[in-house]
Amino acid sequence: GYLPEIEFFKLYSIEEIMKSVGKIDNSAITKIVCATKPTYQTEAEALEAEGLLKGNENGLDLLKPLTRIEAAAMLLRAMGETETAPPNSGQVFTDVPQSHWGFGAATNAYDLGIVNGVGNNQFAPDNLVTATQFSTMVLRAADTGEFDWQQATNLLIDQGVITAEEVETMDLFTRGDMAKIIYEAREKGLLQ
Repeated sequence: GYLPEIEFFKLYSIEEIMKSVGKIDNSAITKIVCATKPTYQTEAEALEAEGLLKGNENGLDLLKPLTRIEAAAMLLRAMGETETAPPNSGQVFTDVPQSHWGFGAATNAYDLGIVNGVGNNQFAPDNLVTATQFSTMVLRAADTGEFDWQQATNLLIDQGVITAEEVETMDLFTRGDMAKIIYEAREKGLLQ
């Protein structure tokens, strides 16, 4: 019958596709993400021009997902803060030892009150950062006072940094998404 044809034309969300990573290769996922996700090239290039965003071997690589430690390091850079830990800094997170490339970023972000970790003295540096987690970091960096971290993206929407429609495209949080939030937060005076 018609069932195979119906199944063939079914529309899948990015989340459903990501859950089936084992069934399709990464290049197929990249093509799907590229076709549906904004890159925020203009905002990223503006940050790059100010020296706040650096590229890699793939240029600005705006569709690349970010780890928690990369997000903390990039936010520090955007704030004009150092990613190098002060001399004799103690280890704040058990999973970010002094030998880790992101030790300074994790330590300084913690000292500035931008990050608290994920519990049990851990930071989970290699876990992918979510839009909510990054929005929380930005709001803490802006010193907006107490808030429910689970509402962080809504607070950025309220402040005109991002729109609800933009948040819907941030299921897989990328370097482009990070650039958009940092750029707009700076424009709104949240980040100096």
